[in-house]
Amino acid sequence: MKLGLLLGLLAGLGPLAIDLYLPAFPTLAAELQSSPAMVQLSMVSYFLALAVGQLPYGALADRYGRRAPLFGGLALFMLTSVGCALAPDIHWLIALRFLQGLGGCAGTIIARSIIRDLHTGAAAARLMATMFLVLGVSPIFAPLAGSVLLHWVGWRGLFVVIAVLVALAGVLAALLLPETHPPQRRAAARAAHWHADFARLLGDARYLKLAFAVAGASSAALLFVTTAPFVFAHHYALAPGTFSALLGLNGAGQILSTQFAPLLMRRLGAARLLSAVTAAAGLAGAALLVAASSGGAPLALFVALCFTVACCAGLWLTPAAVTALDPHQAIAGSASAILGTIQLAGTAAVSALVGLLESGDGRGIACGYLLSAVGAHLLCRAALAPRQARA
Repeated sequence: MKLGLLLGLLAGLGPLAIDLYLPAFPTLAAELQSSPAMVQLSMVSYFLALAVGQLPYGALADRYGRRAPLFGGLALFMLTSVGCALAPDIHWLIALRFLQGLGGCAGTIIARSIIRDLHTGAAAARLMATMFLVLGVSPIFAPLAGSVLLHWVGWRGLFVVIAVLVALAGVLAALLLPETHPPQRRAAARAAHWHADFARLLGDARYLKLAFAVAGASSAALLFVTTAPFVFAHHYALAPGTFSALLGLNGAGQILSTQFAPLLMRRLGAARLLSAVTAAAGLAGAALLVAASSGGAPLALFVALCFTVACCAGLWLTPAAVTALDPHQAIAGSASAILGTIQLAGTAAVSALVGLLESGDGRGIACGYLLSAVGAHLLCRAALAPRQARA
């Protein structure tokens, strides 16, 4: 439990640097005399760094152990967070946010790699579920904390808070986190070229199918956060406080569902669990599309169906990730890195598509749910069918 919480803290630092400073956008734009579009670009640069930075961390973690790349990434994260606090203009902030993102992705990659070093199957799912418990808290509470802290320390102070939290996480990792990648595995990784490891993973159809299924779970969860506020405001005319509470309810459902995934995975097996929950999410998405296309779903039905998809996404995220990483212990860092990159890219692509489709009545969200859930269902069945047949 303690290890899972520590890994969750390390993995959650990167998302925290997104969620905590979201409330500061208007203040930041005014103080730096910048446009909202330029401030938004500081977020885009961070996301870009999260996407491209995972791959080198994975290769380094396989060759030099988990701790050295982790502490290197945390040091970069902390220093660039201080740099963001001191940024003299928006252009410096955008550049520093990119470097901050390169440091921020270290924790997620190393945390997943450590889980694979230590466990497989349901045991790995339990540890990953604890990590996701901490990860899931960030998008719910970090913006609220950012709003409160903004009044006390300003937008620059928010980056100082991030730097302090990163330093604290580094101290805890130095004291409590063991090296889980032994020298003999590192020697084997060094004997091969890093691009050979990546080629091996990219040539593994089973791994890629499950990695895209993980991206489907992330997409289904993020769609509600990014798109539902427009539906709540325009179609249902809800006040911001009301739909913020509904966003929190949806997030809580996903977080709690991840905690049941290990138990269900142990009882049903990964293949049966993934098939069932992705099918359930697909049915909920189809029901939402029918309701939204028939003049708009009643609010209670809209919330209930979105909540169902969120819970299903929490139930398939963990087993899909664990099953994807299970066969790749020797190169768990590289496997975790490619999985993370696919997860980010897939989520961004689905979110962009839904943004084009959503007209304010929920049909875009429903289409996104269908794409994420039905796609994940077909991918999981294709990836796990041979293993299921042998059982």
